[in-house]
Amino acid sequence: MKKFSKKRVWIVTVTLAICFVSVALIGLFHVSDIPVSAPTSQASASVDNVADTKGNDTVSSVKDDTVSSEETVRTTCVISSLLAGMSQEELIENSTLIMKATLIDKSSGFQIEAVYGGKSIFTDYYFEPEEILRGEAENSPVTVRINEGIADGIEVINETPYGLEIGGEYVLFLYAPSYGGGYNTEGDYYYVTGAQQGVFRLDSAQSRSTDEVYQSVIFEDVPEETISASDELTSFVLSDFSEEIAAINESAPPQEDLDYQKFLEAQQENLESGFISQEEYDRFIWESQQYATYVGDPPAGYSGSEE
Repeated sequence: MKKFSKKRVWIVTVTLAICFVSVALIGLFHVSDIPVSAPTSQASASVDNVADTKGNDTVSSVKDDTVSSEETVRTTCVISSLLAGMSQEELIENSTLIMKATLIDKSSGFQIEAVYGGKSIFTDYYFEPEEILRGEAENSPVTVRINEGIADGIEVINETPYGLEIGGEYVLFLYAPSYGGGYNTEGDYYYVTGAQQGVFRLDSAQSRSTDEVYQSVIFEDVPEETISASDELTSFVLSDFSEEIAAINESAPPQEDLDYQKFLEAQQENLESGFISQEEYDRFIWESQQYATYVGDPPAGYSGSEE
């Protein structure tokens, strides 16, 4: 059952956001006036450069579980990501918080305007920690922010879903952004390390009372023969995997500003190689010290009421 990956496999390198919109509504709502958004360290969808790829004038209407009535969606942006596969050690070492937790609620979708001016939609998910495997959870519930949701008639979805359901039990690999720039706002929240690679759902069918088995959400619908041939971390028995995490906690304790240090190193390498100019380097450093802002009201946070 244990699959501890040490081989780097390219699963997911760039982000492609494909947006669909009804032609009849472009002029009415001025969707094309929304500023262009550049990708951040997280796979993110810009709500600009909208094109009518459906070839019809219909408007889809969807139901968001967190709102009381249906919200008409005139634009749908699909995030299709290519990210470098992370080994077991990388997934752990790049996480400042690893926890077993239950999803108890989520926010409505909300818009964030990036430091450089782009906009996108995010949703906050609220998890009740049951066991902390790495780092410390200063607040409970723990807020996990994901680039998806519905707000102001715009829907952002991930081509590979995170598979988060209220009441579901998960092991999550997380990190708290330690600097600004991009869509990073101020506040107490986490991103998922390695995007969907950092989410494992409890596999009730294979779990026993003493041996809980967790399955990667990426591999849930993958044929068994493909999973068997994979060197990636596709599932694990929590009691065994906890020992692996504890060993890495000893040799490489959580570093709260690791993402910022890696950002600085990357920009310095880009400057020294001539990939970016000194002016661009200075701008990127300046942006990293600024914070994104909410368009409208920020998420209210966990209300304390459960359905």
